[in-house]
Amino acid sequence: NAEFQQLSVSIKQAIEKLPKREHDFIEAKFYNEKRLQDLSDEYNISPSRISRIIQSGLNRIKKELAKQEML
Repeated sequence: NAEFQQLSVSIKQAIEKLPKREHDFIEAKFYNEKRLQDLSDEYNISPSRISRIIQSGLNRIKKELAKQEML
């Protein structure tokens, strides 16, 4: 449980380091449970583009966690 809690903190810290757009989309999708279509309507960007931006952010988070040896 403590390991999970530390991982959660590390993920949140990694999200804070992301470029604003990646940060906003990841936070909206995973913490605010917004759908891609909702984000698409709000930002006037296609859902597929938003998906690619989110994936880019997740890849950055994964690299950051690997650098911290959390993965």
